[in-house]
Amino acid sequence: MRELIKYIILVVFISPNLAFFSYSAKAGDLSLDLVGQIESRCELSLMADNTIDLSNIRSKTLPFSVYCNQPLRMSISSRNGGLLASDGNQEFGVNRYLLEISIAKLGIKKQISSSDLTSENSVDSSGVIPFSTQGEIRVTLEDDLLYAGNYQDVIEIDVYPSINDIKQ
Repeated sequence: MRELIKYIILVVFISPNLAFFSYSAKAGDLSLDLVGQIESRCELSLMADNTIDLSNIRSKTLPFSVYCNQPLRMSISSRNGGLLASDGNQEFGVNRYLLEISIAKLGIKKQISSSDLTSENSVDSSGVIPFSTQGEIRVTLEDDLLYAGNYQDVIEIDVYPSINDIKQ
């Protein structure tokens, strides 16, 4: 019986010590860094051919899609400021047109005369991130094409991220 009592006393003394150690243990600090990166991406792609033929019509619309994971800015310019008429030997002048660009999801609808496109014009999404959406480019002749020959202009549209102000 004496050994039984010693055993019980020993357990009683050990149990409080174990409890004491478990309550007095200092919690360690844990620092966890979470990181990620997404590359900036802004793309414009035409949903049809990239040629607008105005031979027998005054106006034509060309749909496009745009993807941008930041607010966007588009710069638009014209090589000739209108359709340059020529017969291969001689230039007859420039026929002006109106260019309208619209992206409904971004509330963009801007009309620019070709003569104003000789210097760069820009359109931006006012801080809105479009992600994936569609738009339209519409070209409308101001006057009918009169002279026999070729008419040509090149419209350059660049799309790139604009980090001016981001709206959620």
